Amino acid sequence: MLDLCRRCVPFIPGKGIPVKRFWIAVLTVLLLTAACSCPPALAEGGWATTTWAQLQEALRYNGGTVALDQDMTADSSDSALQIPSGVTVTLDLNGYTVNRNRSSGDGLGHILLVHEGTTLILKDNRSGGTLTGGWANDGGAIYNSPPRRSIA
Repeated sequence: MLDLCRRCVPFIPGKGIPVKRFWIAVLTVLLLTAACSCPPALAEGGWATTTWAQLQEALRYNGGTVALDQDMTADSSDSALQIPSGVTVTLDLNGYTVNRNRSSGDGLGHILLVHEGTTLILKDNRSGGTLTGGWANDGGAIYNSPPRRSIA
């Protein structure tokens, strides 16, 4: 027979702590973890992105590398990917395509909108990566707002 001391008993579900309280504590920890508003997880040196919204969120974090692991296509309701002021970000196309999916031009049809004080480093670790589908009155791919900001 297992002989337990009084110090160990409170930590065994069903022995010292009532089972109901044990599961409430477990569920509380899981809910708090799930409610965290953390950015997408890092994957092989970059942010993991599977949707246009996740790509937008990843581009907002300073000092990071966003490496695509699939083609990204915007829905008709999606806006341009914006990089806020003061952020330095590397977008690695990684051989994939970023498609804004626009079929007509207007003032908001850019793929990337780079704000003042921003550094965007655009690279393609594999060949074949493209920016496509942008269509705006003043160009469709990358718009510097205001003009003449740093793009490497």
